[in-house]
Amino acid sequence: MQQYVIPFAWKAVGAIVLWIVGGILISGAGRVVRSAMTARGIDPTFSHYVNSALSVLLKIILLVAILGLFGVESTSFAAVLAAAGVAIGMAWSGLWPTSPPASSSSSCARSRSATPSAAPA
Repeated sequence: MQQYVIPFAWKAVGAIVLWIVGGILISGAGRVVRSAMTARGIDPTFSHYVNSALSVLLKIILLVAILGLFGVESTSFAAVLAAAGVAIGMAWSGLWPTSPPASSSSSCARSRSATPSAAPA
């Protein structure tokens, strides 16, 4: 019994220390990113969004690292994260159209053709 409890306890202590140190480093990285974006005059809403996304991403990486400390395979987590990244990327791809909507371009074409051209005199 003791041969299993003591190694597990050391791993648990290591995981707690890693979580605390990782959390401190993640908040420090968030402060650096926030101050850099504020110094460059970037929109506060976008700055907050980037800071939140970075924090969540780094915490997920930290959690996977801690689970790896206990011997949990991280390849399945990597596959899930990759699938989530593809899904988010596909969702974001429709947010910013690369060309104007069809209705506005066709109305411009109609308004040009509807105006009579001046005949040369």
